[in-house]
Amino acid sequence: MTVEQIQCLLTYLGYNPGAVDGVNGLKTAAAVLVFQQQEGLRQDGVHFCFSYLLRRHIDDIIAGG
Repeated sequence: MTVEQIQCLLTYLGYNPGAVDGVNGLKTAAAVLVFQQQEGLRQDGVHFCFSYLLRRHIDDIIAGG
């Protein structure tokens, strides 16, 4: 996933990555860490966790809510 896609997904799930601009800035990094904490994942800031997120929430995302 691109940083922009991750930012969109974080926003959709209620996290605040800042502007959806494709830049992995401080707000995006902080939102990734909060997401990892709340999902019970290792808090390392690595975006790999979003494949997990996508698999877990894909039905809700496709259904629009």
